[in-house]
Amino acid sequence: MSERVVQLKVACLNLRHKAMYSDDSQDVRGMVDETIDTIPFFCLVTCESLGPDNESVGPAECRPGRKCYCGAAEQPKAS
Repeated sequence: MSERVVQLKVACLNLRHKAMYSDDSQDVRGMVDETIDTIPFFCLVTCESLGPDNESVGPAECRPGRKCYCGAAEQPKAS
């Protein structure tokens, strides 16, 4: 069985999903794998699937321009 390649993209610093707590390759603050479609996302501010603006959260929704968006982290540097 081959491992799934993690494709991290810049996202809101408050966007989370459960794999971030169990998979070190997913645990990068301000970065999420947009290809994940089976894991529910939640907001660290509200601890729910809705953000402080009462809108849904996820990689597509939590982008710059959204009132509650918190500045994203830079891409990790290769060692």
